[in-house]
Amino acid sequence: MSYDINDFENDFYFLLEIKSYLKQYLEANTTSYEDTIRKGIYSKLTDGRSIRLVLPQGREGLRNISLDDINFVGFIGFSKPAEQLTETLKDEVWKIDGKLIEEFSNHGDILAYVTAERTVGGDSGNLVLLKSLEAIKEWTNCSIHHLAIREISPHYYSKVRIHRGRFVNGKTCTYQTLFIDYGFTPPNRFVKIWV
Repeated sequence: MSYDINDFENDFYFLLEIKSYLKQYLEANTTSYEDTIRKGIYSKLTDGRSIRLVLPQGREGLRNISLDDINFVGFIGFSKPAEQLTETLKDEVWKIDGKLIEEFSNHGDILAYVTAERTVGGDSGNLVLLKSLEAIKEWTNCSIHHLAIREISPHYYSKVRIHRGRFVNGKTCTYQTLFIDYGFTPPNRFVKIWV
């Protein structure tokens, strides 16, 4: 599997950028409706890219937690060419995403789920903020998550990168990255341990 180190740098800038947006949003909107923020608030970044903020535990889940020192999982997806993505498949992606958001409220360690476009109208990425990295083990047993991995991702994405780590003093400290290339059967998987 080939990968470009410059792409990694862009991944981390993107993840920091959307974490910073979440932090600014929370500071500026201290009276957001809890029910709304648990299901998702849609907005735009200054350059017009779409962003969605979901706080499964509400604002209370982030009380006394610094967003500058928190665990994360970052998902960077690269969609297949548009002509390969049917409307049915796109609908399935949104259905699964909605079910995942519902499931997040059952996992107290999942504090935030932020989705944003990496370019206007282009591919997106997700940032999940966690109380502990142990939450990942629990989350990997979720049937909806398994369905997304098995049934949706291979048809929707050409490749993905999934970063695990921690924001420390506002900077990314990535522990590992999982690369999946769906151009192979079975998909080519590679794990890079950074620390």
